[in-house]
Amino acid sequence: MSVADTAGTGAVYALALCSGAITGATDTITADSKAQMETWIVQTPAAVEIVSVSVDTSTIDNNNNDTILLTVVARNTGEATLIYTGDTAVFSNVTDSWTKVSSTRGATLAGGSYDTFYQIYKTASDTGTVTVNQIVHGVDANDSRTVSDSGAATTASVTVDIPRPFRFTRVEASRQTVSDSQTRNWTVTVTVKNMTLDTALMDTFTFDDLAFRLTSGEAGTAADYLGTATATFMSGTTTLAPGAEDTIIYTVTQTGDSAGELRVDVTLTGFDIFNLNLRLSRGTSGDDTTVYDTVLVQNRAALSVVQVAAAADSVTRAQDGPDSVTVTVEVRNTGDATANLTMDTLTFLWNGTATGDSFTALWKTGTNPTSIAGNTSDTFTYVVSVSNTANTGPVVIEATCSGTDANSQGGTEDTRATRPDTWIVQAPAQLLVDTVSSPNTIVFQGQSGYTAVVYVKNAGEARLSLPSDSIQLSFFRPEDNRYVTDSFTISPSGSNPSGVGGGRTDTYLFTVSINAKVETGTVYVDAICTGADGNRPSLTLSDTTAGADTAVWDLQGAGVLDIVQVRSETFVVSRSETSLVVTMQFRNIGDGVVTNIATPTLRFSQGSTDLTSQFTGTLTSADTTFTIDTLPIGAVVNCTYSVTISSSATTGDVDLNATVSGTVSGGANTSTDTTATTPDSWNVQRAADLTIASLTIASDTFLKEDGVGTGVLTDTFLITVTIQNNGQANVDATVDTSDLVFKSSSGADITTAFYVELLSFPDTIAGLDTKSAVFRATVPDTKADTAVGVITATLKSGRPRGADLNSGADASASNSTSITDTFELFAAFNVSQNFTVSSTSGGEQKVAAAIPGGKFPEGTTFSVVINPTTPAITTANATVTSDFKLKSYTSLEASIVQIKASKSSLTATKDIEVKLKFDATDVSSALERSNLRAFKLNETTNVWELVDDEKNQVVDLANSTVTAMTSGFSFFRVLVNVPVSPDLSTIVVYPNPFKPNDGNTRTGVEFTGAAGTGVTFANLTQNVKIRIYTLTGELVDELSATGQGRVQWDAKNSRGQKVSSGIYIYHIDGDGNEKRIGKLAVVR
Repeated sequence: MSVADTAGTGAVYALALCSGAITGATDTITADSKAQMETWIVQTPAAVEIVSVSVDTSTIDNNNNDTILLTVVARNTGEATLIYTGDTAVFSNVTDSWTKVSSTRGATLAGGSYDTFYQIYKTASDTGTVTVNQIVHGVDANDSRTVSDSGAATTASVTVDIPRPFRFTRVEASRQTVSDSQTRNWTVTVTVKNMTLDTALMDTFTFDDLAFRLTSGEAGTAADYLGTATATFMSGTTTLAPGAEDTIIYTVTQTGDSAGELRVDVTLTGFDIFNLNLRLSRGTSGDDTTVYDTVLVQNRAALSVVQVAAAADSVTRAQDGPDSVTVTVEVRNTGDATANLTMDTLTFLWNGTATGDSFTALWKTGTNPTSIAGNTSDTFTYVVSVSNTANTGPVVIEATCSGTDANSQGGTEDTRATRPDTWIVQAPAQLLVDTVSSPNTIVFQGQSGYTAVVYVKNAGEARLSLPSDSIQLSFFRPEDNRYVTDSFTISPSGSNPSGVGGGRTDTYLFTVSINAKVETGTVYVDAICTGADGNRPSLTLSDTTAGADTAVWDLQGAGVLDIVQVRSETFVVSRSETSLVVTMQFRNIGDGVVTNIATPTLRFSQGSTDLTSQFTGTLTSADTTFTIDTLPIGAVVNCTYSVTISSSATTGDVDLNATVSGTVSGGANTSTDTTATTPDSWNVQRAADLTIASLTIASDTFLKEDGVGTGVLTDTFLITVTIQNNGQANVDATVDTSDLVFKSSSGADITTAFYVELLSFPDTIAGLDTKSAVFRATVPDTKADTAVGVITATLKSGRPRGADLNSGADASASNSTSITDTFELFAAFNVSQNFTVSSTSGGEQKVAAAIPGGKFPEGTTFSVVINPTTPAITTANATVTSDFKLKSYTSLEASIVQIKASKSSLTATKDIEVKLKFDATDVSSALERSNLRAFKLNETTNVWELVDDEKNQVVDLANSTVTAMTSGFSFFRVLVNVPVSPDLSTIVVYPNPFKPNDGNTRTGVEFTGAAGTGVTFANLTQNVKIRIYTLTGELVDELSATGQGRVQWDAKNSRGQKVSSGIYIYHIDGDGNEKRIGKLAVVR
């Protein structure tokens, strides 16, 4: 019976059925084996799978003695039992070279089970890495079908190596560095251990057992590099027991001349003492990589004297001590090995012959080497003294250097320098003052530019060191046998030599100036020279006279011009000023006459800057005529000049001086003076220049009463003319009532219709100052009908008149007709009752105005704008932040209103009552709330101004209103009017110190008029006067303030000039007798 391949697995029952016919009958008979059925178990066939192969070591020797243990894991993936029939390891190189020593494995492997079995192998195969696999054979236990697997899922690997019976534990050379061809022997010590279980019989060692390899890659034996070597076993035997060590010492004798770094390895061969056919070896191939040594073979040391260098090209006999000369010798070791130095000396050759006795050479302590490394150089330093008897002329300086090779102790020496040096031995320098001469025979007192010539001779060979400052000229008067050298000033020429060469004579030039007070007569000019030997500085040489070869001068008296004074009776002058009188006086204070004196000239300067070109000085009179032929001794001359100042002259303090020049009698020298004993000065100012800054009428509209009768003049108004002096000079200004001009809208002159009075005007306007002329004009009566309507007020041409107080020049205003203001004049009407204009916003009345009858013309209409916005309001609100008298809050911004009338008011009287509503939610200070006031916009200056005197305003804090009287309508609002301080106890002066130029606005800004500029005095009382003084008590400036609470000082004096850096005293007078004194500093 066979089982189908697709039969189901598990228990199967075998049942037999039998049937047949009954003989002679038609019935059949049937029987089964239910009573005795057979049971089968149907299984999947056995199937073997090699899971893994592993080994117990990573290396094995190929001596057929060393073994490895294989561990094999197999699995039966079927249900039927596997019966093993064989197993074999498979090696990737040559399987035949591997021998199975043993195997431990079961006979069967049940279905679905794992099995682990072990195999031991040895080998004689080639070296290298081998992959280890497995083949397993078997049969199915049910049907004996063959089953096998020839590859493990996980394989192993092992490295096959040659046997290593010996191990080196030490390879050590006795010297790490040697030199080529050295005769000094050295050793290599090798320690070896027998790693086998048998005693080793060692071969006879030869030199070839030591292997040397250049690290550059070149290989060879010791004979190739070093010569010969002999080996000695320290134990004295040729056998090595198992696990024992022995030491072999190789003695190396060098004969080769190769150089480089050598690696020292060892090859050792022996035989197993019990098996002479078993060769045991340990060589450099595959040797322990860390057990070796290296020896550096160097080219032997070789000394070479490269150069000798002396610090001087020439020397002088007896040059020693501090004048001794330094000589340096450069020596190079051209070998690789270090050279230990044994000797180095200098050699001096004169005409080829050594002259050692003439020179003494000593090592310079602490600077000379004792050894020189290979391929490096070093320097020896000597200090050389020259004997007094040394041969003169050129001497060659040589050097000798010797030493030994640090490795081999072999000697090395060089006795000649590649580049020797030479110096010249010279006899000492000898200084002689040969001659003193001068091209001048007659000289004069007080004159300069005379020449003295000194001829210096050097009679020696060495150079003479003699700079100009080592030569002193002497001046001797034979009449009274004394020196007058102090009366002469000597300056050496820049081209003078610094010394004189051996056997030469050189020239030294000097320029001489003569004192004006020196006595006249014969003067001998001589020289004193002190120098030194150019080679030997400590050898001082001198000569004090030229003997008979000195210069002789005839010193004569000379005239000397002296400016006594330059004077002007005027202190302050203006640009373009003419006919200024300046006087000048000069004299001859010398002992001789002065001739050819040209016309003296005036000089003008400011500090070191010459300003003469900005002034024209014309000589108008003098005590004599120019050119003066002869000015006797003691003569005095007075000159008078007329000076004109340029229109662009530099302003400020200008010094006045003069220049006078003439010729000294008897020579070409001149006598000149450019500085007066008593000079003078001017303060030059820009000329006075008046302009009209503004003309302002107090109101825009006025009432001309419609009265009847005698024509009495009624309502008046003020006209303010602001006049500015743009110059620095003060001006004498004149203003008259007739200077005002009134014109109608048609251009007609209606000046006669007004009555004008001059209320105030200063006679003098200081430089850069502004003053005002105030006029009062009376509105004309009803007969002057032409005066009704828009009227323009201006000044006549050239008004006001003015004259520069320095020069008297005309300074009248040039723009008077272009500065105007207008107003409108209406006829009156009669209204019997008052009326009110008001406006509400959000159910709350914001503003109300009570207007009296007759205030406006008939038919006038009124309107109110709540919270208007215009550029003028924006500007005015911004000004509040910088105005220390005002303060605003966000809630107060809602109080701004505008009341407009269609026609202008008829009177300037403050008779309109305006009541403003305000919101003071964020005004927390009770003091500030009590100082809320009504303000009206000045639409010309764009600033908020009090509607009326603050004392006349009514503040109702309960109803949040402010009531004030006004003369007309505009924009209104409520602000905090900062009050003045009740006393001076809290005054503040800031910034202090005032530093306007340090770039920090917090420490000071030059005054511009804006808040926060200049120096501020704050927390002042109602009326104050401030005086500022210097520390010496000089008044600098005066300030005053009324009702402002503070004032700003521009840090200038009363003349408008910036004050200089320093400490200043301020004195404050307040209300009553209260005073305060303090200090403030200005730092420019």
